[in-house]
Amino acid sequence: MSSSTKLGWHFDFHSDARVRIGHAPRFEESARALADAGVDEVILFAKCHTGFSYYPTHVGTPHPRMKGDVFGGMVNACRAQGIKPFAYVSFGVDGEACRKHPEWTMVWGTGPEVSEHHYICVCPFTGYTEELMLPQIDEIIRAYSPAGFWFDTMSALTVCYCSSCRKAFRKAFGHAIPRAAGNPPPKIPRQMDGPIWAEYGQFRRQRALALLERMSEFVRDRAPGTEVGFNQIGSAPYPEKMGPAVTRLTMDPATWGHQSHSAASCAAYGENADRPAEVMPTIFNRGWGDWSMAAPGRIEHVAAVAWSRGARVFMGDRLHPEGRLDGATHRALGVVQALRRR
Repeated sequence: MSSSTKLGWHFDFHSDARVRIGHAPRFEESARALADAGVDEVILFAKCHTGFSYYPTHVGTPHPRMKGDVFGGMVNACRAQGIKPFAYVSFGVDGEACRKHPEWTMVWGTGPEVSEHHYICVCPFTGYTEELMLPQIDEIIRAYSPAGFWFDTMSALTVCYCSSCRKAFRKAFGHAIPRAAGNPPPKIPRQMDGPIWAEYGQFRRQRALALLERMSEFVRDRAPGTEVGFNQIGSAPYPEKMGPAVTRLTMDPATWGHQSHSAASCAAYGENADRPAEVMPTIFNRGWGDWSMAAPGRIEHVAAVAWSRGARVFMGDRLHPEGRLDGATHRALGVVQALRRR
């Protein structure tokens, strides 16, 4: 098979507390199907946006209705088939962490957004990173030695008015973080004119890049050679040359509009990058929130436009809550396998 048709599979697994997880797993069967289709890398959920972990963590919050170890079961089965397992860790969204530690919640221009059962955006410049994120990364490395980490979501690096961010900015510049005009104020300020916004922009950028370096060094000090990617950072939406913290560009196209256009744009960007790039279209018609499956022609199109630029395709999919592949996944694997052969 041509090296220009590199194929990975990303298994989305955000799950509500009421969902049964891992009650009838088929890890080995799933891994064989992936290997037969030519998949050589997979992204598997260690921790999701809701804040639940899918392995028996002693640091985070295990999913309350999980049996066994879904993450570990898939990691071991895939590795036995020669597939490299990557650990997905929700970096900027963690409902459980924020419900337990309200002081970690991100504060938008409109204030914090909280939920009893769902996602909550977290500020990584609070105690969250040192007290939960880094210890959990260390736990995952020690227990599973993944080939890499795929961190999501980078909205954690946007404008934040939490007490930690306000205190840090005032210490650096002697005044408050500016607020955008409007009544009510916008959730995320879009018009950032004026000298204070310029100061804040540099403050936010430098602090964000330092945090990415801190996390990446933390991983690689414990497991040299481990790949590290931060969703979209260093890619088309945030086109800035990255330092060594980012070992590959993880380009997650927009879920609105034509995915083939987004995939082509991301792949063209990655073709000119200074490190490996991957493009993640989905097998859904309109992205992650759409349960209607894409037609085979659409799957072929988005894969072909990415491969034509030399990018790895990481097909975005969902793992069945029981810990197995869904019928739609088997069909999509067949489509992509046939395309690669052609």
